[in-house]
Amino acid sequence: MTEAAFGEGGPAGLMFEETSGYSALDQAQQEELKRAMQESPTTSGIELANWYWKAVRQFVLEGFGVELSRSSVLNWRHRLAFNFKRPKERLVKANDSRREAFVAVCAAQREDARKSGAKILFAGEAHFRAGAELRGKWVLRGEPAL
Repeated sequence: MTEAAFGEGGPAGLMFEETSGYSALDQAQQEELKRAMQESPTTSGIELANWYWKAVRQFVLEGFGVELSRSSVLNWRHRLAFNFKRPKERLVKANDSRREAFVAVCAAQREDARKSGAKILFAGEAHFRAGAELRGKWVLRGEPAL
C-alpha cells in the first residue's frame, strides 16, 4: 500500500493498492480468447449469435473460471485489438450482369430525354433486403465487419 495526498486541501493519507502488471487473464488465455472471438460464438459452444459482453463473459467463466464484469469485458476486447463496427449490407443474391444492363438502360433513357428535351421526374434502382437487424459486431482492427 502507498500513501497519497491529492493536492492542497484534498484528502490526505488516502491509501490505494498498486496493481502493477496484474491481469485477470494470462497470456495463453488472452490468445485463446482472441482466437475464439475471430469465429462465431456457436463454434465455442455459446448459444449467442455475436460476441457481445455476455458471450465473452460466459466464455471466460466456462473456459478459465474467471468472472469478469461488463466493463472488464469491454476493456479486454479493446486490449485484444477488437473494434465495434457496423457491418455493411451486402446483396448476397445480386447479379452484376443484370445490374450493368439496368444501368445501361437508364443511361440510354437519360440520353434520349436530353436529346428530346424531356424531363425525367424519377428514376431509381431498388434492392430488396432481408429484414435482419445489423447493429454491429466486434472485429479485429483493420478488418471489415461482414
